[in-house]
Amino acid sequence: MSRGTWTIEQNALFLRVMKIIDTARMARLSAQGHHNEWVMRHIYTSHAARQLRKTFAMIKWDKDLTGWLHNIFFSGLSLRLLAIYMDMLQYLQQSVPLLVNKLIENHKVANPARSALTSFETISAFLCRSTDPNLHLNSVKPSRIAGNPLMLIIPHYLDSDITESALNSRLSGLSNMTKIKMVSVVQSTDKIKTASQYSTNLVSSIRSAVSTERSKHESRNLFTLGWGVASLTSLHIASVEPISGAVCLGLPLNRKHKPLRNVIADIKCPVLFIVGTSSRSSSITDIENLLQNMPGDKRLIIIEDADDSLCIPMSKQVSCGITQLMLDQIIVDEIGDFLISIAGYAPPTREELQEFEEQEIARNRKRKLEATVRKYTPVISADELMLKRKATKRSVIEKKIEPIKKEKSTDCDSALIPLL
Repeated sequence: MSRGTWTIEQNALFLRVMKIIDTARMARLSAQGHHNEWVMRHIYTSHAARQLRKTFAMIKWDKDLTGWLHNIFFSGLSLRLLAIYMDMLQYLQQSVPLLVNKLIENHKVANPARSALTSFETISAFLCRSTDPNLHLNSVKPSRIAGNPLMLIIPHYLDSDITESALNSRLSGLSNMTKIKMVSVVQSTDKIKTASQYSTNLVSSIRSAVSTERSKHESRNLFTLGWGVASLTSLHIASVEPISGAVCLGLPLNRKHKPLRNVIADIKCPVLFIVGTSSRSSSITDIENLLQNMPGDKRLIIIEDADDSLCIPMSKQVSCGITQLMLDQIIVDEIGDFLISIAGYAPPTREELQEFEEQEIARNRKRKLEATVRKYTPVISADELMLKRKATKRSVIEKKIEPIKKEKSTDCDSALIPLL
């Protein structure tokens, strides 16, 4: 492979990617003969794929550079290193499929001996395969939950496409157990300028969606699921709407969320919390203290070394011998067990819904009164303040002596009058 005609950018890109491939090759050799070898290979390859994605992002996925490097690898790279590169592309196909398709659309092999082995049809079929090492275990779909409950996914933002793509990739197993529906938030005609206006619009849209789904499916249990900031909204909806349960993943809770402590007193439905110990936006101690004050059924699942997104680092994956896909499947199973335990309970009746609405009206009336009624503090002048001061010992003595002097003087004057 002659490099005399290469440019500086081509040499730098080639050396950087070759370093990633060599590191992945050494990691695979270290896991050879391990009892959990395929899981370790999956972990190392996914890490190398993330490094390759960062490298391509540094050059802004330049079509000419990435296409040139792709053709160079397929033309002159050894078969062992080429297999690692193809595994990395297979992992990137799941995260950024459009960029990978642009990368391989100009696939040209200069070596005629590899033209049949590395044809475009062969590569396309290989990239569409799954990378899950436990594919034979995940092929067994769980049974449908009795009653076919409805799970409403609460979005983070007004545009719910970001949340939908993230949840479909990690919680796709929930669709086999229950019906999942994303809540579409309707944007108001007025411009949202403050965070309070945004939160008010978000909560009102979700409440209207919950009431609509409850009226359509009166005989089905209704659950809400929120991830991250959306879990706070899920708790708020559980306090004001009669739902069957709520699921909160990665709840961002710290000591500054004092209004949340007033909301949890109104939550009567079961709640499932799944948090990580390495989360930056929440503390396990604060969450445990919050659960002590929460009435009803509450469950807490703690994932060691997991962050806000419930992702564990590579070192934890290697030490435990599990991948992120396995952890996501465990989370789905825990949510399924939570739904199955509540599926036996009947949904709220119309009388209970009417009673809940009356309680909500009374709470809103009380809040309005507390907001309008102000405590009156009268203004005290300086003279009144001096009069209210505590009298000293000397002034008390003078007050007691003065009437005595006056009485003596009046008696003497009355005695002298007849003499005159």
